[in-house]
Amino acid sequence: MKKSTAIIILGIVLVLMVSLVLIFKNSSSKKTTLVEDNTQPDLPINVMALAERPFITLSPDPTGRSLNITIDNALESGSIEYEMIYNASGKQEGALGTIYLGSEKQPITKAILLGSKSGGGKVTYHEGVTGGSITLTYDTTRLKESWNYLHFDPADPTFSSTDGKFSVTLPKTALKKDEVIVTMKTFGYPKTGLPEGAKVVAGPYGYFT
Repeated sequence: MKKSTAIIILGIVLVLMVSLVLIFKNSSSKKTTLVEDNTQPDLPINVMALAERPFITLSPDPTGRSLNITIDNALESGSIEYEMIYNASGKQEGALGTIYLGSEKQPITKAILLGSKSGGGKVTYHEGVTGGSITLTYDTTRLKESWNYLHFDPADPTFSSTDGKFSVTLPKTALKKDEVIVTMKTFGYPKTGLPEGAKVVAGPYGYFT
């Protein structure tokens, strides 16, 4: 009887030991995994006061194959990231880039190709460009405006902005036929040349050749 009791007790001890080992193994295999969220927060668009914005414009180069972005009155450090979306022959095209503000003295001008460039250096220009939009990530906010890409026609020398709030009629001899014109609501405005006490509350608009 004592032998049977000893065997039973030994069996219970073995079962308890096995159970403890399994519990310890299961608990040690459960590890806490920390997931890092690298999602960039959505920045507000066009909430920066007009007077605080850098003065930024788009103008065509002499060939009309690129747009020159010119930046002035911006921070002297950091960068501006741009995303340009435009229509070309009914298709949507785009361009991305970064401009480093501390790299040179302002105003800074950089060319944005209206086309694509292969790894081997071959350039393909996009035909039939009509206009688009450009979004800038600047400081802790974003700025976005639309632009028109037009060709001067002496027979109809009137052109306007994308929203129709800005319109200009030039003399028929002001520009050469088919010369490229970009119209847009500019980002900010030049801080020099304004009358003392003047305050800009909307716009401004401009055309660039």
